[in-house]
Amino acid sequence: MNPPHYITLHLEGREYQLQNPLIVHEGVTYAPFREVFSLLGAEVGYTSKHGRLLVWADLAGHRFLLENGTSAFYYNNTLLSLPGVPPLVQGTYYFPLRFLLSLAGYEIHWQPQPKNHDQPQKAHIYLKHPDSRQNSEEEKTADSQLTLPLQQFLNQARKEFLSSCTTISCPMINMTAAVGPLSP
Repeated sequence: MNPPHYITLHLEGREYQLQNPLIVHEGVTYAPFREVFSLLGAEVGYTSKHGRLLVWADLAGHRFLLENGTSAFYYNNTLLSLPGVPPLVQGTYYFPLRFLLSLAGYEIHWQPQPKNHDQPQKAHIYLKHPDSRQNSEEEKTADSQLTLPLQQFLNQARKEFLSSCTTISCPMINMTAAVGPLSP
């Protein structure tokens, strides 16, 4: 997977140079998990047992647990699905930037720059911390109306998934996750 763009990341008006580049694949921007969540002030961890890699982050009460090689993940003890399987590039686990950070309340804005034929495409991604924006009453009402049907669907999917899985506890973020049968 090669980065087709040179992408810079901005948080609250400040540009950050990442050690591992942001990657665009099939229209989704992927970011290095540990590097970006650490930048945002999250507690980040990982474990690798039996050839499986689990990564987690606690970002101001928003808890994420992901496993390499699958689109299933946990957000605040609720089983959800990513838009695709995140890549592992040269030992760095990537995650879909907009998808996860939107769950944590971040506002994300993508701004491409005009293409220069002599240089690769450039773009900027601007992140805005949830504390620095205010939701309107309309947004809050719309969110609350979607919660109940979505929660019912997720509970049913979680029950089906858990019936065939082994659990692994992640004490760092006080979360237990079903990750499927472990091989010896």
